[in-house]
Amino acid sequence: MFKTLVMKLKNLLFLVAIFSLNSWAFSQENTINTNAEEYSISTDRPSASYASSIAPKGILISEIGYFNQLTHYENNLKTSDQTLPNFMFRYGIHDRFELRLGTDFYQNVIKVGTITTKTSGFNPLNVGLKLHVHDEKGAIPQTTFLGQLQLAEAASSFLKLDRNQAFFRFMFQNTLSEKIFVLYNLGMNFNNFDNQYIYTLMLGLIPIDNLTLFLENYGNKSSELSGMDNYAHIGAVYVIQKRYQLDATFGYLITQNKEWNAKSSLFFQLGFSTYLRLCK
Repeated sequence: MFKTLVMKLKNLLFLVAIFSLNSWAFSQENTINTNAEEYSISTDRPSASYASSIAPKGILISEIGYFNQLTHYENNLKTSDQTLPNFMFRYGIHDRFELRLGTDFYQNVIKVGTITTKTSGFNPLNVGLKLHVHDEKGAIPQTTFLGQLQLAEAASSFLKLDRNQAFFRFMFQNTLSEKIFVLYNLGMNFNNFDNQYIYTLMLGLIPIDNLTLFLENYGNKSSELSGMDNYAHIGAVYVIQKRYQLDATFGYLITQNKEWNAKSSLFFQLGFSTYLRLCK
């Protein structure tokens, strides 16, 4: 069963590459979205705040990225947690909701002095639904709901879960001006050992067309552990020809729950996204 799962996931990754190449080819031939109503890509990458936008009906969005978190502990212990690639497919099946499918290939590196150990494999497959709830109107934010499920068995052996895990988020956005907006999320993770309360708060700035800069604070509070993990990061998103998005972020750990005891934790990520119109 494990070999079959790995083969299926590898096939999915292969499809990601083919999908991206096909998207480029279609764009070069000007056969997709040549009218004035061409869709300009909007993704959940790379901020911790998921976007309040929905993939339009008939649009398949592919979000692909690399993530690396470097953490230093006491006693000369260092860890690196990487995902390459991490990806998410989002497909609009209605004007008000999208379906989602994603996973990532995870690698953990632990170094104590001169001793290094590595483990790697596929994280559990994620399936989900994103639903538009309310348009922005005055002070009332644009509101979207996201529900997602991690499939316990759809993972490499050492990354399998005891049971399926779920999380939900409400995403809110307020437009302050043509150049400035605020995006914030509230939600919960239902994990194996505890539940986590999640918040995010992002300030976005659009200094020039197609470029978005942002500053973000986010974190989670465990129902079982004392203290709270809080992070901050900065990032940039650049859109090319409305169809291709490049992104980069850098962040760090501000505060942590008392059981973690990390001296420092820094992370960065890079990403590429595109879309394909499957039907009108």
